[in-house]
Amino acid sequence: MKNQYPLILPSSCDRCAMWLFIFVWLFLPISGCSSDNGDNVMPPGAEPPVITSPSQAEATGGLYFRYRATATAVDSEIDSIVFSGYPHWLTPDSDSIFGVPPDDLEDTTFTVVAFDKNLSDTLPVAVTMVPCILVYGDTRTGHSVHQALVDSMVLLKPAAVFHTGDLVSDGTVADQWATFNSITSALRAESDYFPALGNHEHQSPLFFDNFELPNNEQWYSVERNNTHFIVLNSCVDMGPSSEQYRWLLADLDSINAAITFRVVVFHQPLHSTGRHGARTLWNSFWRQFSNNTIST
Repeated sequence: MKNQYPLILPSSCDRCAMWLFIFVWLFLPISGCSSDNGDNVMPPGAEPPVITSPSQAEATGGLYFRYRATATAVDSEIDSIVFSGYPHWLTPDSDSIFGVPPDDLEDTTFTVVAFDKNLSDTLPVAVTMVPCILVYGDTRTGHSVHQALVDSMVLLKPAAVFHTGDLVSDGTVADQWATFNSITSALRAESDYFPALGNHEHQSPLFFDNFELPNNEQWYSVERNNTHFIVLNSCVDMGPSSEQYRWLLADLDSINAAITFRVVVFHQPLHSTGRHGARTLWNSFWRQFSNNTIST
């Protein structure tokens, strides 16, 4: 190559050149190699994001499932959330993953990863398959519709079925109970069945002859799927001095702290826009109960 000359330094600059070489050599690993592993180095004082959504979830075969992932970052918003290792029946979209699991699905898992700049957090999520719990009521009439509904419920293989009352039109008529038992026989053979008393049962002995229920069979509690279910009789006295009211307070106090949900099942609604309207006695009870219990 033309005009190429060797670099010649005066003897007085030898020491300066040596120090210059050492300085450049020391600097190279810091700047020149940063592209190899800089993404894996946490900036001084930086903190990774933290996934705050649960590490466990429950799903039921044949029923819609959705899990929403949440995460926090100390100094900024989360850049993105992704899902990995999920089964074929799940579909991720933004911060959620959803789908309908097959009826025969066993427990499964997937992984959530939250990114904040070049930092991330990872959370394995265990999905436990649990049988469903069904609630329905007012089956006094429309027997063909009731039968079709029961046939569909049987296919879901529920862990328990709750009936909110008015099982028959007149609880004192044996033939009506025979019809009810014929319609529900397949469902009650496969699942626990827990009815509440409605006004059409008329406190009839035939109601109690048809079921074997906890406590006094008018008001009782059971636990399924980590949920405490309380079944009440809204057709009898529920005032603060009643036996039912005192039982309810004691039952609430006895619930294990590990129980996730508490559900109350009864016939008359707290509020209604229907032709029957709201029941004054029931609403009065609930206001009294709320003031004395829930607010404290």
